[in-house]
Amino acid sequence: MPSTPELVVRRLISRLKQRAFKEGSNNAKLLDLYLSKFPGGATNEDASKALGLNPNTPIYRLRADLEQCFAADRSLWREQQMLDLSDTEPDHTNKLYLRPLHTALSTSMKVWFHQCIQIPMPRKKEDRQYKEEPQPFIVMSEPLFFFSNSSGTGVDFAGQNPPNDLT
Repeated sequence: MPSTPELVVRRLISRLKQRAFKEGSNNAKLLDLYLSKFPGGATNEDASKALGLNPNTPIYRLRADLEQCFAADRSLWREQQMLDLSDTEPDHTNKLYLRPLHTALSTSMKVWFHQCIQIPMPRKKEDRQYKEEPQPFIVMSEPLFFFSNSSGTGVDFAGQNPPNDLT
């Protein structure tokens, strides 16, 4: 049975609260507010009330934190979607919505995405299934460039290298 957008949003918010946005933090409060209104939107006044701040509460911090979390924390990648906030609409609301995860990943991370997602995530020591396992590190160097001896040419991956970059 396919997941509904609301179910995906709930799972992602739950993971974010476990890993990055601690319960009671401003980001957690705002996510709770937007989830309660999902798929509708919340006004800046609603956000200010949720945080107990002045009516001009900026949401750009939450948007930037979401972007950073989804780009860096691979425990959020299973859904292959990420949470984002819409630009402020004419009725002064912002909406929480899903967008494809690949929009937040760098070109080189897209190359490694499927390999990274298959590496087991470290478990907490409190988990019953905890087993000490070394976690691999994937080291990348950009830009990606390949040289073919047989054809005597170089190929850059996804247009990362500007023309005439090699001498």
